[in-house]
Amino acid sequence: MTASSNVLHSYGFYDAENLNGYFGGTGGLEWYQGDPHYALAVYAGVRNSQTFHRAVSGDVALAWRGGVAIRYTF
Repeated sequence: MTASSNVLHSYGFYDAENLNGYFGGTGGLEWYQGDPHYALAVYAGVRNSQTFHRAVSGDVALAWRGGVAIRYTF
């Protein structure tokens, strides 16, 4: 992950312009309809990005993610 503008630097995210990794986990549920090829999916997770922590306050840089999907499988 990286940000290409120094706008984040002015808000205290000093490492946001450097390329860095992240780690986290995601889990979800799938519900298969009457046809076993189609499914509705819901997922949510959290990501810890070392690049987007604030140097001033020492906050943990957590990003919440989630979504829904319509899936097709063979």
